[in-house]
Amino acid sequence: MLVMNIMDIDLRKYLQRTHNQLSWKEKIKIAYDIIIALGAIHGENAIHRDLHSGNILFSQLFQDCYIGDLGFCGPPDKAQESIYGNLPYLAPEVISGKKTTKKSDIYSIAMLMWEISSGQPPFNNYENDYNLALKIINGMRPKVIAGTPLKYKNLMEQCWDADPSKRLDINTLFKEIRELLQSFQNISNEIFQQETNNLEMNKINESITNHKSSKLFTSKIYQFKNLPEPRNATEDDNEELSKSFNELQINSNEDNQINYVKEIVEQQQIKNINIDDEDEIYDDKNFHSEEQDELEIPDGKCFYIIICALYTCFNKWISGNELIDEFIQDVQLKARNRREVIEWIPYNRLKNIQYLAQGGFSIIYKVILLDGFIKILDNKKQQWERIFDKPKDEDYENA
Repeated sequence: MLVMNIMDIDLRKYLQRTHNQLSWKEKIKIAYDIIIALGAIHGENAIHRDLHSGNILFSQLFQDCYIGDLGFCGPPDKAQESIYGNLPYLAPEVISGKKTTKKSDIYSIAMLMWEISSGQPPFNNYENDYNLALKIINGMRPKVIAGTPLKYKNLMEQCWDADPSKRLDINTLFKEIRELLQSFQNISNEIFQQETNNLEMNKINESITNHKSSKLFTSKIYQFKNLPEPRNATEDDNEELSKSFNELQINSNEDNQINYVKEIVEQQQIKNINIDDEDEIYDDKNFHSEEQDELEIPDGKCFYIIICALYTCFNKWISGNELIDEFIQDVQLKARNRREVIEWIPYNRLKNIQYLAQGGFSIIYKVILLDGFIKILDNKKQQWERIFDKPKDEDYENA
């Protein structure tokens, strides 16, 4: 029997909920805890073999991380030539068919370090297939997030080197991450707050390109054949690999998905939804409570209702630029909660416009919305309900 502290969430969910509130000191502490836990495993001359954020357990009470799922070898009946794991976290040599080693675990640690820095799983918008495996073997790695501390970046890149012999061992990695954490202990809270503000701005930019759902959330069996030897990619190689793969993903998936959704909306009207289905939604008192900050959309009928509610507004929300209109409509159709809905808001409906910062591609302003902001969907009226409180700090929206 294994007895441990109560762990109430896995690392993936914890980062999704709190990432833009974490300082770098807190992020480094999470990486530090995971490295200590892996050190205990390697100290017993054991290998985990399947490290990913779904089996890193986190206690919000004690602010501690533990490594779970100590199965070490995956399913006992997997084929001899197959591999088992979560593809984005698997070391390239393991993908190409070589044995799992302690250095393979170190590669997985690098992917976890990147996830801690970014708040999202590596290769979040990629498919779980041969093409991604080939890209990883050819040296593609996640793009380092702007603002990452240099030493953290260097440790991460050393640990995801294609050559296992060039990766740090767990003892060296522990010493380096401990020194880095100690160097952050004396940084003031004001600097941490500024870091948090910068991260929130980065989050806005990242959300534009990372709204596709991921299939890389669980471990499974893979069988890859005729793969080349792993290698490191140059910076130019990484850009080209990422660009070519994104084009492949867009061509094969995106058009079909949008056309399918539009076809459903055009062929059916919301009035044709069976009244029994409506009652099932309305009778659920927990579905939209007044205190609910985020609208959680279950699969199926409720998602369809939201698509219809948005789609009826498309002829009113036009910019004059067809590409911009298509992009915004695409995002609207995929919206699962009010924070993902992009609205057209006339300039004269904005008040107290305040400059915040300027990034590489946009200028960020803080405004009060005179017509309020979207809160939850009213299923009966088929409209988004708005909040019309007296303006306070929390009534500001970034624009």
